[in-house]
Amino acid sequence: MIERRDHARDKVIYGGVASLDDGKTTKECVVRNLSEHGAQIEFDRTRLSLNERMALTIARKGRSFLARIVWWRDNLVGIAFSDETVL
Repeated sequence: MIERRDHARDKVIYGGVASLDDGKTTKECVVRNLSEHGAQIEFDRTRLSLNERMALTIARKGRSFLARIVWWRDNLVGIAFSDETVL
């Protein structure tokens, strides 16, 4: 398989909360891999309506990230972190 990422990601299993629709909706997710530039997250099988941007909070890391969605397949989503900070 061809690797298209610029930076390697570490395989992890962290609980996360995604803030969707400009903060109107939050959804629990599992962070499957993580780098300083992006992540792959997995939602449960419920139907999702995703915009281009989202916020992701990973409690175990004590961090929140603004991100843009790079790809989306079924319940898996690849995101790239934004340079903007989350308060």
